[in-house]
Amino acid sequence: MLAVALPACKAAERPVVSDSGSTAPARSTADKALASGSTRAAPPSGAAPTPAGSWALLGDASNGLVAVTEHIQIAPNGTIYGTQFHGDVFRGTASGDRFTFEKLPGAGLTNNGYSALGVNARSEPLIGCWAKGHGGNDDQQLFRFDPGKGEWIASKGLSPGRYNRGVSAFHLEKDGSILVIGGYSPSVLQSKDGGDSYALIYDFNTANKVSVGSYGHIFSMERSPTGEIIAGIEVKGFQRSLDGGVSYSPLEMPGPPSNTYGVGFTAEGEALLSRNYNVNPIRIYRRTRDGQLVKADLGLEGDDFNHRPRGGVYTILLAPWGENFISTFTAIYRSKNGGRWEKFMHGIEGTASPNAITADARCIYAAVKPGAIYRYCGG
Repeated sequence: MLAVALPACKAAERPVVSDSGSTAPARSTADKALASGSTRAAPPSGAAPTPAGSWALLGDASNGLVAVTEHIQIAPNGTIYGTQFHGDVFRGTASGDRFTFEKLPGAGLTNNGYSALGVNARSEPLIGCWAKGHGGNDDQQLFRFDPGKGEWIASKGLSPGRYNRGVSAFHLEKDGSILVIGGYSPSVLQSKDGGDSYALIYDFNTANKVSVGSYGHIFSMERSPTGEIIAGIEVKGFQRSLDGGVSYSPLEMPGPPSNTYGVGFTAEGEALLSRNYNVNPIRIYRRTRDGQLVKADLGLEGDDFNHRPRGGVYTILLAPWGENFISTFTAIYRSKNGGRWEKFMHGIEGTASPNAITADARCIYAAVKPGAIYRYCGG
């Protein structure tokens, strides 16, 4: 992680849990920073702004996007990338008020069990894959597309085989470095050369002197606007860092710590923590500034992900204007106060693709089924 001048981690305090449904004050629009601290792009200059209050269609089968997109990323230069499991990788470039999509060549991509999609500072796509035996078909799990050669390059360093289950996510940091998380080996990798090679910067098993399997899979990791980092880990729950990722301490949560899913932050830096429903009936908590946990899933009671054994929300997005967004198996929701959610599908035809949502410096982007990408710029 990037160095952050913050005090050393303290032992986790026992939170006071409230199910009253209380909410935080209205979101401030002064802080425009994204939760992850990632480098994002403004919409391409040739693209028209999304109509206020509604999603705008950017791509579907009529302009080359001929498949369901399960992962989506927006590159620094405004290019959109999308993938589907065991399918193709699509690239979208601005064409008027929409995009033109094309399939990228598959040469060099020896594993098409895609589990994550990222971009580097050069706006090249990065692919992370499931391991062999977990949906992947090769031991190599990290790739970078080289546009000059028109082929995928297998990353060096600790790949292949570091993530003996799957890659969870990429994060493009402000300094241009790339972070990767995943498991079953709960490791944080870093690339300083655009994804050509990776080095291990933190391993939860090694740091805590425990055996493989003690922590399990890292589902998510996010950085708050104030610099705090929280990781959601399968067996040991949510882990917090106040020193830029040098060390972590547990956040105590109600119920057993296993089956942790998503992490996000409000514009004020309060953490939003998503849990699997078979661990606790409250799906999302908000951690207030004084360390209390309050119910933050109002409005989601009727969504289908409440009835799925593994229907968790991995991605809790902070939009540039301060609202939070999630995408479940059925719909996209937004929250203006970090606690109450409303379905937000205005202008969308189709069904949400779970967790297929991302942002640049001005707008957010979402993929929906049966195969389309939309943009929303607030309003």
